[in-house]
Parts: sequence; structure tokens; C-alpha cells
Amino acid sequence: MTYHAVHGHYHYLSFANALLWRSDLKGAKLGNTPVAASHKVSFCMADIRIDAWGKKGDGPRKYYAPDCLFPSARRRHRSISSGRQQGWSDVYDWYIPDQYIEVTGVPSGLYRLEFCADPFNEIEEAREDNNCVVNHIRLSGMEGPNKQVQVLGILKK
Repeated sequence: MTYHAVHGHYHYLSFANALLWRSDLKGAKLGNTPVAASHKVSFCMADIRIDAWGKKGDGPRKYYAPDCLFPSARRRHRSISSGRQQGWSDVYDWYIPDQYIEVTGVPSGLYRLEFCADPFNEIEEAREDNNCVVNHIRLSGMEGPNKQVQVLGILKK
């Protein structure tokens, strides 16, 4: 955990990384290196929205945002609690500082956006095979003021 001054609270480091690769029409990688990356994505994980309401295995809310914002005096030892209970999701919108890939200078075209949680396998999880998602996207208008992204679909890693 480290204090994240832009957000004014503590974050777990190395929670995820994102890579942006040029791609062909089918979404296959082109080139040997990504055109943009965000390796130091950090999170203050909490149960924000229930995604699996009424489904077998969803659990009660356990992780609250205030507990990952500041050390808690409610516990025996002052500590920070951060996590996500099964069936819940944490929401980080694109406009939150430091939670995006900077694409200034990236030309219009087809790309694959690879996002992987727990890239260093430091988090205890029930499953390890569902940490990555790949979106096929089209960036357009990148050379002017009307930049746009179009999600073309989800690809296999």
C-alpha cells in the first residue's frame, strides 16, 4: 500500500496493468512492443456495486471504501482493509486520475487493449484463470480535436 496523493488515500500497488497493441482486422497483435501501457495501476478496492445479486455464491458486503482510505481505529491494530467480496465489483471510471492509458500521439487505427488484474500473482484468489480481458478497439480522429474510441468486441488473450 502507498499513499496516493492525487486521490487523497491509500492504494494497493501492482493491482493491474494495461497494454495497448496495434492490431489487424481480426485483433491479432502487430509488432513486438505495445504502443502504450499503464503498469502502475493502483486501486483502493471496496465492494461498490453488487454484480451477482441473487446468484449462488454472492456474499454480503465486506469491504467499505472508508476502510481503504485511512487506517482504521476500529480494529485492534491500526490497519487498512481493502478487497472485494465475491459477487461485488469495484468501479473505476475512465476520468479518474491515473486510471487510464495515455494515448496522446497514438495514431488512429485498430488496437487490442489488454487488461490483466494481479499481474504478479500476489493476490489470493478463488480462480487465477479469469484475470485478463482483451478488447478490440478502433481509435479515430486521434490527429485532431474529435478523438473517439469504438469497442469492436472482446478477444481471447
